[in-house]
Amino acid sequence: SIDRNERVAWPLHKRRQVEAARHAKRRDDHTDLITRLKVIFDLRTPESWRESLAADLPSLTARGQPWEPHRWMPFRAVNWIIRTLWAQLPAEKNKKVRCSLLRAGARMFTRPPFTYSALTETRLTTAAEATLDVLEQDELSTEERERSFGVLHEILDYRGGEQLGDRIINVSLSALERHRTTGTHSSRELRRLAGCMRYGIFSDYPSSTVGRVIDDEHAMPFVFDGIRWAEGREHVSLSLLLATILEYAPPTDRATLVTRHYTQLKEAFHLMRMRDFNEFLMHAEFAGIMVTTTTLLHRIWLGQQHDCAWHADDFLSRYTYDNYCQNALYLMESALDDGKRLQELLGYGFLSVAGHFASNQFDMNARRAATFRRILSLRPEWAHRFKEMTAEGSHGNLTADVGREIAEKPTNSSWYIIADSDNEDEL
Repeated sequence: SIDRNERVAWPLHKRRQVEAARHAKRRDDHTDLITRLKVIFDLRTPESWRESLAADLPSLTARGQPWEPHRWMPFRAVNWIIRTLWAQLPAEKNKKVRCSLLRAGARMFTRPPFTYSALTETRLTTAAEATLDVLEQDELSTEERERSFGVLHEILDYRGGEQLGDRIINVSLSALERHRTTGTHSSRELRRLAGCMRYGIFSDYPSSTVGRVIDDEHAMPFVFDGIRWAEGREHVSLSLLLATILEYAPPTDRATLVTRHYTQLKEAFHLMRMRDFNEFLMHAEFAGIMVTTTTLLHRIWLGQQHDCAWHADDFLSRYTYDNYCQNALYLMESALDDGKRLQELLGYGFLSVAGHFASNQFDMNARRAATFRRILSLRPEWAHRFKEMTAEGSHGNLTADVGREIAEKPTNSSWYIIADSDNEDEL
């Protein structure tokens, strides 16, 4: 490599020669890529030659550069490469060639000029369907399966799992069954598998695929065991997967989860990140588990004390505190029918979140205001404390309006006679 300062010091004609050579090399790479694809798929080439030619496809794809007129690869060539790769991928029988195609396909989403065409909705759908076609095949090597899930996860990061949820869940559950049977898997593969399952559940709300995940004999043990033993990014992926399952589950599936996995859910809640609670605590079934578990309440309270201290100019800290306040409100809402639990929550100081909601310039959440009204009707002794916490709220803020509706605390009026000590006898 040539030092940049040294290159700048060159004469103009020398710099132009270097640039021309670099552009020529890129054109050669693009021509080589197209030629290799044609030789691999259009000619009767021996398998050993096809494997050797396909091995360099990922590196040639990675060296692609943005298109400019008369210099680099035109868009027609880019589109031809993308169409050819995804069309031939499911039908390819050579495992080594297929792995090379998957690696090249993954590079397309991060390397121009392919990103401009590969990230269109039609191209992403074609790529997702082609990858699912590969995963639905029976005889796949470990490397093929791992790379296929990697490419699928990359695609779903851009397009989501709409209209593909059933197929994504099918291949994911099949992979889980294979992992449980063979015991061969890598941390990266399981992380990508968990991510793909999340996108499969995201396909609709409430998700029709959650019931299949719950009823599968391997899925929920995989999630709970992973949260218990996994570390780092794998633990985060599995925590997000569980939060997604709980959030998108319809009412019947939520009841099934609580009935079958009450103990595992309670243990998982102790190990999950607090930021993930905001995904599913709006459902009373899961908020009820929190309310009836003193250690979980104490954990949320400690998190508020230590992790949620925020300043007005710190967006991330304020966002964390917003999540805590919303979680606290969900917990109080779930305890409205249990006076003892509600009193315990108020004793933890969860009602103080009213001051945060009242401080927002706009708060038009009628459900939140109704929850505070019910709390104050059940526990009127907290009314004046609530009024003090929301006194600085702006007009039009529904939470602050609840505080303004509370009457002022009556005072005991008394008459006092101030007398001079010299005239005390006269009085």
